[in-house]
Formats: sequence, structure tokens, C-alpha cells
Amino acid sequence: SVPVAADDDPRIVLAGDALVEAYVAGALATATPPGPERDLRVVYTPLHGVGRDVLAEVLTRAGFPPPSVVPAQADPDPAALAQAIAALVGLRVDGAVDLALATLRDPDWGMRMIVASQIEPTGDPRVVDALIDLLSDDDGYVREAAAIGLDRQGDPRALEPLRAMRRGERDTAAKKSAKRAIRVLKKRARSAGRSCHPGRRLAIALA
Repeated sequence: SVPVAADDDPRIVLAGDALVEAYVAGALATATPPGPERDLRVVYTPLHGVGRDVLAEVLTRAGFPPPSVVPAQADPDPAALAQAIAALVGLRVDGAVDLALATLRDPDWGMRMIVASQIEPTGDPRVVDALIDLLSDDDGYVREAAAIGLDRQGDPRALEPLRAMRRGERDTAAKKSAKRAIRVLKKRARSAGRSCHPGRRLAIALA
């Protein structure tokens, strides 16, 4: 796994207001004196809301009219956060699984959906349990994502919950994802059985 530094690690420097003010001052130092060229319209599309307030501060203090911000990009995007959480699990960053588990319980259905469908195999039974719980989520998109996530986790414990969900599922896409997950998990279970020693398979069959 990738180690994460502690919050009080001396190598970590937090960017406070003083650093932001220094950045704004540096940007203003490159501006030409106010003139008629300031009378223009600026349209700004932040990257998920990042940099919006700082840019507006620089433009206003430089004498430009306030920028027009594209509403869809104005605020931080929860989807980008959810994708980042799922990616951290794939990178095996310490604490990422706990963060993903918390997100799978997030009130925002979009957060639950993205992490459920994109989380990498972890080998952690808590993730499987959380995804099984989401098979009964109120939102069809989340139930579909949970089936996809269980397919990716590859734990045969999910077979029976998936079968139960599929029998009562009315959402076509969720039902289709459950069907695929069941097929994949059954195939993996058969492959695991064939890889066992013949004597062990016989003992299992007799039991």
C-alpha cells in the first residue's frame, strides 16, 4: 500500500490565507495599469469549482468586471470526489477503504453509485457487505451500481443476495447487472472448485 503522511508531518505545508494573498499579489503585479482594455466580458469555467474565488478576486482587484461563471462548473463536483475515492482504493492508499465505506453510506445517491460501481477489488469483506446492503437501496441506479461492484469484488457470498435482488427487481438495468454479476460469480466459483485437489472436491461433494 501507499503510505500516507501524518497530519503533523513537517513535510506538509498547509496553504493558508497568506499564501493565497501572495499568489493574488503576484498576479496583480503582472497587470498593466487600468485602462479601456479592462472593459471586457470574461466567461470562466472552473475545474469543478477549483480556483473560482481566487480568480474573481484577481480580476476584480485588477479593475476588470466580475467574470461570468458557468453554473455547471461553479461549485466543487461531488462526482469528481467520488471518483477520486474509488481511485484511492485502487492505489491501496492507507485508509482509502474506510473512506469508501463511508461514501457507500453517503446521503447523496450519486456518491453511492459512483463508488459502488468503480471501487476496485479489495479482498475486504466489509466492502462486500456494504455493496450487498446497497442491493436494496431506494435508488435503481445505486442498486445497479451495487451489482456491478459485487461483480468486480468477486466474492461468492454475494450470489444469494444477488439472486434475491434479481427476483424482485423492477429496474431493467439493475436486473441486467445483477444477472451478469451472478453469471460471473458462478463461473468464478466453478473455476475455484476445479482448482481444488480431486480428493478435496470429493470430500466436499460427500459432505
